[in-house]
Amino acid sequence: MNIDQHNRKVGERETSNSLETGIFWIKRKANIYQEPRKGHFERFKAKLLIHQGGERYEHVFLRFFSKILLILLMLALTFSCGKNKKTKALDATDLVYDYDFSGIDLFFKIADSLLNDIAVDDRTWDALFETEGYRALKNNDGIRNNIILTFKPSYGQKLDSLIPVANYWWKRDLNHLIDVKKNLTKLKVYREQLDIQKVLKNGSAMAKAYIPQELDTIMTLPPIRFVVFSPDARVMGGKIMFDLHFLMQLDDEAEISKLAGHEFHHYYLGFMEGREKGLDSEHPLYPLYRPIRQLQIEGVADLINKKDYIQTAPPDELWYQAYYQSNGKIKFMNDRLEELAKNEGSLAVYGQAIFNNFPINCHPNGFYMGELIEKELRKPAVVATLKSHSIF
Repeated sequence: MNIDQHNRKVGERETSNSLETGIFWIKRKANIYQEPRKGHFERFKAKLLIHQGGERYEHVFLRFFSKILLILLMLALTFSCGKNKKTKALDATDLVYDYDFSGIDLFFKIADSLLNDIAVDDRTWDALFETEGYRALKNNDGIRNNIILTFKPSYGQKLDSLIPVANYWWKRDLNHLIDVKKNLTKLKVYREQLDIQKVLKNGSAMAKAYIPQELDTIMTLPPIRFVVFSPDARVMGGKIMFDLHFLMQLDDEAEISKLAGHEFHHYYLGFMEGREKGLDSEHPLYPLYRPIRQLQIEGVADLINKKDYIQTAPPDELWYQAYYQSNGKIKFMNDRLEELAKNEGSLAVYGQAIFNNFPINCHPNGFYMGELIEKELRKPAVVATLKSHSIF
């Protein structure tokens, strides 16, 4: 399904074709939470145009996109720009492919013991969480409990009672580990056969298509660590963690390369000089900043690995549903910001409501926005947004 077909589908799903205009004022909030020596913010007004449905939605969205640039005038006074690591031009043959399976090998040892209903001592668990991949994930207790629940036969009844009441993320991880248990022998063979060098090389090339030209050659590839924890891959602690079973499930070298490209893109942005540093989680405006940040960083990276997925995803898949509801979800964000401007509401409450409105950590709706920008303004316009989340 192409963009035009998609927009027609959105139009059919929406109940209203009226043009909604959202006006919100930030000055009041900004003045309340200004930091010392930064002075008062200038009076700021952004008029957001959100058109519900119709084949012309993407053009109205672009008018909204052009107006959102004004937000940068306010955010520039709030956000600081960090000076990140400098790059050093190297020939591709000099790139260091740093990957490690030590976490996987210890996981296999623990899994074999638990499958025989043998308790694993604390020393062995500690060794697992001291491997670089698991240490970077920083979720020792959660991962340990999930592995025990799913692999130890004596916990079967407890597991059956927990899955129906688990939230989306926990249920996803438990079902993933149940599938790992069923395919453990196959996964051990896959660990020996994976041509990781080729996957990393292809993924790096895909990521570079969506980064500024000055970052075309990176000092080194990120450290790659293979683990089993969730159907996911993450950049944390200066490393990329890939769940090995997740890669095996993709069962396609091209798809694995795209996933690697997505994660490499996150990693490479850390080398960009002058990129908007953003707010830490303790800042009063962070709840509102968080969804804006996630829409951009995941939306751009998803252009690497989700274009084919959205064409084949089943209609009942949450990713699919959220993608096709993007215009309504963007309008929801606009309406909440307007309410916040009129009422002295809680930034945390409104920010959380906006974030929850964009499921799966903002991936589907960020991808939708990035796809529209790339379609209308081409890839260089997408790359130009990377220094500031608000520009996106």
